[in-house]
Amino acid sequence: MSDNSSNGWGWTAFSGLALLMIGTGDVLRGLNFTAYGDKLTNVAGIDNPDTWASIFIALGVLVIAAGCGTFSRTGWAQKVGIAGVLLAAAGNAFFMLSPIQSAAAIGFALDMFVLYALTVKWE
Repeated sequence: MSDNSSNGWGWTAFSGLALLMIGTGDVLRGLNFTAYGDKLTNVAGIDNPDTWASIFIALGVLVIAAGCGTFSRTGWAQKVGIAGVLLAAAGNAFFMLSPIQSAAAIGFALDMFVLYALTVKWE
């Protein structure tokens, strides 16, 4: 029986699952912009919700693909995952100034763990 802890498989599985969750959240956020864009323009000051919906859906699909590719430790999945996590962390850092500070702080902390998981013991 082999010891999988020495090759970083736990961090790989964590980062893959977290990327799947982050990507799914982005897709859902994009669908939310599609469905409730007219209400969000009044609340959040968003100028064009359809553009933001397209951006979130495209990024979400890309991050979901990176999450799937992470399980096989492909190089492109690591690079796309790191870029996606950095964008998510920047978004969470921006929202730390809003009324949802605690959720944004938890999201930012999760992003940092995923960033670590994507860079540690990657061969």
